[in-house]
Amino acid sequence: MATRIVMVIPEKIAQKLDWQTEQILTWSPGDPASSYPFGIILDEDGGILDGATFRGLRDSFGARIETDDPELVCAALGLPVDEPGILKSEKS
Repeated sequence: MATRIVMVIPEKIAQKLDWQTEQILTWSPGDPASSYPFGIILDEDGGILDGATFRGLRDSFGARIETDDPELVCAALGLPVDEPGILKSEKS
């Protein structure tokens, strides 16, 4: 089963900036840009999401990531396991 990773932007902010409230992210373990064995997180357009960018989105816009595997996401972003804004979610 694939890891579920969703970036969520609060609705008020998303409307103001004309962004989607949710974006499906993908973990890519074999991407040439990845640091084995952690892989990378890709957005819907194939762009790489890194830890600094996530922190900027979180701190500036209230973004969060909901995932069924926070440890994997944190490792791929190069962030500590208890990073604020990366939340365990059981949604499928």
